Amino acid sequence: MPRLSKRWPHTFLLPALALIVLVFAFVGGPDYYSPRSFQLAWNLGHVVAFMFWACLCLLYFQSLARLSLVRQFALFALAAAIFGALIEIVQSQLGRQASWNDLLSDILGSLLAVSLLSAQRRQIKTALRILIQTVLIMTVVVLHRGFFVALLDDYYARRQFPVLADFSAPFELSRWGGDAAGQLLHIPGNRTVLALKVLLTTDLYSGVGLKHAPANWQGYSFLRLRLYNPAEDELLITCRIHDKQHTQGDQVYSDRFNRRIRLSPGWNTVQISLQDIIDAPASRKMDITRINGLGIFSTRLQQVRSLFISEIKLIRQ
Repeated sequence: MPRLSKRWPHTFLLPALALIVLVFAFVGGPDYYSPRSFQLAWNLGHVVAFMFWACLCLLYFQSLARLSLVRQFALFALAAAIFGALIEIVQSQLGRQASWNDLLSDILGSLLAVSLLSAQRRQIKTALRILIQTVLIMTVVVLHRGFFVALLDDYYARRQFPVLADFSAPFELSRWGGDAAGQLLHIPGNRTVLALKVLLTTDLYSGVGLKHAPANWQGYSFLRLRLYNPAEDELLITCRIHDKQHTQGDQVYSDRFNRRIRLSPGWNTVQISLQDIIDAPASRKMDITRINGLGIFSTRLQQVRSLFISEIKLIRQ
């Protein structure tokens, strides 16, 4: 590997960037309500950070750069494991959760830097080098598959809009959360309609939430839900909708949209005026350009009930 010049930017810029990356290991980052792509990309940052640090070590320390490739792999894997473990320990003392996945990402990042950037990689045959690089990259993809799934589903969500959910896109279930999140099934007696089957329990509150969908509902007049109640008696549910401001406050009941809905047996089409949603908070207007979540849940059911969610869509006047 060529010897570094002692001039700018090597002398100041790269070490400064290394320090900034280290600081981000302990401060900043997403919170619970941050976009999922940002949350998952932040975790992928472990790979990028350790690739960057390993690259700097190869650039600045010629004794490391001259080691054999096998020794570089072993040394950088060990160093990443030790340094990564120390970071996880410190993070756990700062209110963050230590993660084995993060530690593995640290090691993978270091090994990727060696396999892609070390001058000693030419010691081995091209086919073997490509195989090692491919295995490392695929391991990163598998370990952080949630990030790549989120990117793909965000793309489909933008294409589907103003449909918020109809379960026609791959990975669409990744937009949903909640204790009652179920599985995709066909409506009983109808093999052409695919829907999300939700099992509502007898807990105080039981339901699902659409957490990841386009947030700007401006320009639409109604929210339409297509729901199927497979039982022979009515089912009482609640639909709640909140914006980003609600999540940043005390999240009180009166600061969001809540509507009780009585579902008859069979198909039900529920249509909600967006003006009602805008006017729902008691002391302000709902910001429909920054909708942050939609929930469908039951309250104190006497027995477990099922519900099928077929479509959620915004429609114009």
